[in-house]
Amino acid sequence: MGTVAAIEDLISRLPFVERIEAELPVWQLRYRGFGVRGRALEAEKIQTLEVLGVTSVSAFLAYSEDPVVDEVPGQWERVAEDTWRIPADADLTDMVSWLHLGGWVMYSAGAPVDSAELFSIGFAPAAKLISQTVEQLSLHFLIVSFHDDVSWTLAVGANQ
Repeated sequence: MGTVAAIEDLISRLPFVERIEAELPVWQLRYRGFGVRGRALEAEKIQTLEVLGVTSVSAFLAYSEDPVVDEVPGQWERVAEDTWRIPADADLTDMVSWLHLGGWVMYSAGAPVDSAELFSIGFAPAAKLISQTVEQLSLHFLIVSFHDDVSWTLAVGANQ
């Protein structure tokens, strides 16, 4: 099953994931509330990362925080300023919990890309803009986390 099909299958089962525009492979994960359902959204974020295979593909995290200094489990490797290769031994539950402040970008590509290009789209990108960015930079997927991690915008490459 391709990534787009896997995401479509996932969203059919998860109440907090919705496709933004029918013609673009772009989704948003968000919950409008707090408490127990907020923890349910965290579980859906983990499931989304599992479907994307972030620990088994060449995936990167562009973030101002340092996972090594913050003792996030896994063999994190800095590949550029504020950019980390997501390790195969990363614990997704710990990683999602650590990323709770938001304001980060996660993507999969053959090699790291300039984080300035990724951050230039902002933290609440329009569906067309994030989709164009994925295609222009030859990314497999791109996740943009809004401030406080209240929502994720996820785009998948058209050929995935």
